[in-house]
Amino acid sequence: MNHRRAAATLVAAVVLMLAGCGARPAQAQQHRPLPTSTPAATPTPFPRLVPATLNIPAIGVNATVEQVAVDSQGDMGVPQKWQDVGWYSPGVAPGQSGDAVIDGHLDWWGVPQAVFYRLSQLKAGDEIDVVTQGGLTLRFQVTSLASVPNSDRPVGLFATSGPARLSLITCTGAWDQGTSEYTQRLIVDATYIGT
Repeated sequence: MNHRRAAATLVAAVVLMLAGCGARPAQAQQHRPLPTSTPAATPTPFPRLVPATLNIPAIGVNATVEQVAVDSQGDMGVPQKWQDVGWYSPGVAPGQSGDAVIDGHLDWWGVPQAVFYRLSQLKAGDEIDVVTQGGLTLRFQVTSLASVPNSDRPVGLFATSGPARLSLITCTGAWDQGTSEYTQRLIVDATYIGT
């Protein structure tokens, strides 16, 4: 990687994760659903359980979960390490009613393939497991993937009521030199299916 590309990657990782790859809590726009089967029964959501690890077997993710909040720009914070993911801890916890939101880096300084580099390869029906600090495994099933402009605010993202679900977020699209950020975000939604 040449010096100019390395510098661009660093700026992308820092700026995008602070502004473009997180999301602004409590804002809106619609996800595009993928065909999927519906679980036979709706599992009962759990009380607040703090996530410790995120596992996505289909794309080889086994990541430590960092707790993040809102940054100085009003956007969801991002994990401090490229190999970790960030859970929006002021919001819903995985397994609770509503939408638990976890973000992760697409790339990073000197690391072209960070934790969510392969997130776009997920398909409807793929399993996502969240292991809590107490060791309980909460299982989710992918229901939709949506690539949205980085300024869009998907409907239901950060919801605090309704069926228990999980949203995973990372950057995608083209690198915009003018704004020093990716043009889009990838949002993967998953429904809670049990333990």
